[in-house]
Amino acid sequence: NGLRTGRVYVDSVPDRDLGRYLKEAKAIIAKDVQIPPGYTLAWSGQFEYMERARKRMLTVLPLTVLLIFVLLYLNTRSIVKTGIVFMAVPFSLVGAIWLPHRTHYNISVAVWVGMIALAGLDAETGVVMLLYLPLAHAKWTRAGRLRTRQDLREVIVEGAAKRLRPKLMTVSTMI
Repeated sequence: NGLRTGRVYVDSVPDRDLGRYLKEAKAIIAKDVQIPPGYTLAWSGQFEYMERARKRMLTVLPLTVLLIFVLLYLNTRSIVKTGIVFMAVPFSLVGAIWLPHRTHYNISVAVWVGMIALAGLDAETGVVMLLYLPLAHAKWTRAGRLRTRQDLREVIVEGAAKRLRPKLMTVSTMI
């Protein structure tokens, strides 16, 4: 802004991600440093890019989830089936969130993109599962073999477990 500047270069500590490091640094500066009138303090560098990406993700992520919901609904023509697929997604993300936390891995934009990709993979696997379960149910119903609760269990096993190879091939292709 046409004023004199002084720069301080700081590298973050390896065991903390940049966002957490800067949050702590800002708190310490706000508590311990008195900035005289006419002076300003600005944080710049990779932090700016990270913040910009985080803000973009806050708008893109809900739009992406909405788009996936609409596409799933158009594919299944059923709110219930779409809801089933969406209810499975958080359970797949538990491990994706737990592992970086457990291994003290720094969360970055790339990690969040990977989690979004995992959620998409999980939704696609759910769609494949919803394809085979009704097919097995219809086959057993046509054959007149669906009479007891045990028969229903066997239909579920046939639709889920016995169709493992096609599902693994689909998942492998997506990966």
